[in-house]
Amino acid sequence: MIRFPGFGARVIFSKHKTWLLVASTVLVASLLYIPRLPHTVQMGDTGEMVANAYRLFVPHPPGYPLFTWLTHFATHAIPVGTVFWRAAFLSQLFSLGTLAVLVFHLRRTPIVAFAFAMTLAVSELFWKFSELPDVFAMNAFFAALLFILYTDP
Repeated sequence: MIRFPGFGARVIFSKHKTWLLVASTVLVASLLYIPRLPHTVQMGDTGEMVANAYRLFVPHPPGYPLFTWLTHFATHAIPVGTVFWRAAFLSQLFSLGTLAVLVFHLRRTPIVAFAFAMTLAVSELFWKFSELPDVFAMNAFFAALLFILYTDP
C-alpha cells in the first residue's frame, strides 16, 4: 500500500517487501565484500585474534570471549578458504547483519534505508572493519541491535 499525502510521503511496506528490501541490501553489500576478503594476515591485532580463536587461547586483555568462541566455531565449521579468510567471513557476516538491522529499522522509507545502508557499507572505516577479523564488526552489530530494540516501536 502506498500513500501520497504530500511532501515527505512514506511508503508503507508489507512484511514480504520489507524482507525483500533487507535481503537485496545484504546481497548487494555481500557482492561487494566477498571477493575482497583477505586470505592472509593483515594489520593490527587480526593475526593474534584469529590464531588465539582458532586454538581457543585468550588474546590480550580484555580477551573478547564471545568473539573468540564464535570465531573458533566459524574457523572450524566453514570448510572453505584459509583460517584467516573464514574468520574474516565471520566479521563480514556481522557487518551484513548490522546493515540488515539498520535497513529494517528504516523500512518506512525504503529508498532512504537502501541509500543509508549502501553509504555505510562503502564508507572507508566500515569497509575496513568488515573485512578484518576483529571485534569491531561484532560490536557494531550488537550496537545496531540495541539501537533497534530501544527505538523501534
